[in-house]
Amino acid sequence: MLPPSLKRFFHILLVAIAALAPFCGLGAHDLWDPDEADHAQAARELLVDGRWARPTIAGESFAEKPPLQLWVIKCSALARGTDVDPFDARVPSAIGNILLVYITYLFGRKAGGPWTGALAALAAATTGEMLRTARWCQVDALFAGLFAAAAYFTFRLLTKPNLYHCAAAGAALGLAVLTKGPIAIALLVVTIAFDTLFTAEHRRRWLGRAGIYVTGSCILAVAVALPWYFALAADDPGGLGRSIVHENIDRFLHSQDHNNPFYYYFAGALWGSFAPVSLLLPPAICFAFHSSRDDETIWTRDRSPLRFALAGLIGGIVLLSIASSKQGKYLLPLSPFLALIVADFARNVVQFGARWHKVWFTAVLSVIALVSVIFTLFSTATTFFGPRADLAFAAIIAAVGGPKDPVVHIKTAIWALVPVGIGSFALLAVGIHSRASFRLAWFLAPLALAVGIAGAWVVPQLDPLKSPREAVEFAMQRLQIRARDPGEPRYAVYFPNRTDEKSVASWTGTSPFVYYADASHRRPLILRGADAVEEALKDPRPLVFVTRGDYLARLRGSLRDRLPVCFQKTVGSRTLVVVDTGK
Repeated sequence: MLPPSLKRFFHILLVAIAALAPFCGLGAHDLWDPDEADHAQAARELLVDGRWARPTIAGESFAEKPPLQLWVIKCSALARGTDVDPFDARVPSAIGNILLVYITYLFGRKAGGPWTGALAALAAATTGEMLRTARWCQVDALFAGLFAAAAYFTFRLLTKPNLYHCAAAGAALGLAVLTKGPIAIALLVVTIAFDTLFTAEHRRRWLGRAGIYVTGSCILAVAVALPWYFALAADDPGGLGRSIVHENIDRFLHSQDHNNPFYYYFAGALWGSFAPVSLLLPPAICFAFHSSRDDETIWTRDRSPLRFALAGLIGGIVLLSIASSKQGKYLLPLSPFLALIVADFARNVVQFGARWHKVWFTAVLSVIALVSVIFTLFSTATTFFGPRADLAFAAIIAAVGGPKDPVVHIKTAIWALVPVGIGSFALLAVGIHSRASFRLAWFLAPLALAVGIAGAWVVPQLDPLKSPREAVEFAMQRLQIRARDPGEPRYAVYFPNRTDEKSVASWTGTSPFVYYADASHRRPLILRGADAVEEALKDPRPLVFVTRGDYLARLRGSLRDRLPVCFQKTVGSRTLVVVDTGK
């Protein structure tokens, strides 16, 4: 057996590797279309204009999300003296990963000691969704970390209600609201509601002193977030309505994109987003329901965290399933709950193994989970890279020393992954059945290290498939050529009038093109719909603009014929085109 001091060092080392791995190669590749440049350009304009309250893109309001992520990006750029580069843009996500991993460790340590905490932290850090999102410039990773902190300190109110835990929960919840909106409060309320429903002992506490402190935390959270909403209302009254009504109520009830059926998370996204840990989820949930109500306990010192985690996982999935817009990344705030359930299972199953492995349905559920994970992972990859998925796999093969232009087909890759998935499951099974349970940690530690390797080496190789830089640089070259001719050329961005589909007037879809444009062209002419294009063509000066191929295809033929395409490139699931009317 390892001495206690060496065990403690090992725990700290594993958690540190998992938490800090996303910083490796964080800025090694361009901002990818379609979403990363949205946030980076909005933060850049806050930096350049010296503003904090009202984010903009190309001078137009960008109030789709509260600005905490943009503030962190701006502060990173100020500290490093940069103009919001890819590293700055992804810093909030990496910070969110650190927070989520550490809070998950605290949850696990509270439930079953340092080993359970280390296993839970590694499980949370090595899920497929977190590996991607921790170095992806969106709000989800930062939101997940802040919500995890709010959930942890709220749980501490259940067991030890005091002003410190109340203030910590309220502050974390308020910052989560400033990251993604009131959905943070809704997730926490649902967690408490399901915990009240599941556990009579917790119900008495929530209806007593703990409930009073939770109410105080929610009030503090509103107080933390409300000043920004007031500031936005003063600067842009219309932006306040868009931020609150459209981004929260409208998108929750009838979103214009990512519409999926109610069972979307249960049918596949849950397993794919949390793979490979989700391979153990079916038997782990069965075990959790059994052991959290059984008087006999082996490793678990405090079963309250496990009950709270069950409530949070089930309640959160139900709430998110009600929403019309569903994506795997929306499940990230629930990953500490799932990781705790799996880690507790891994620590206890050595003694309880004689019970659970004889129950045939747990084995069947595990096989179903394995199959779901394999196919969902590749479905996700196909969606992420669109029609260029084969090229993405080819780029990965080339990055690890294979042929430069290999012929790769997704169907072939799926069959190749099946034995890998089965082998991974077998390694996990060996780890949890051994009394030297740290073998599971030794299996997860290389996964955490692989995060850094993928970020520093493999991921940048995919850059040409997802970066819009080439299209924008080509447009800049056309502008330089036209500048030599009589008449100053104009740089524009076109997108269709989406009033019927999406009522947010501030949304432009232009940010990738604005971000990579030369400094003098970062406030382009914005053409909304066919009428705006007609009006712009009345000016005899050359017009160079970038747009998406599907946007251009929506124009009527007579107008489209007047817009010669001189450059076209497929980026992910979209085709970008450069139009030059002076051609």
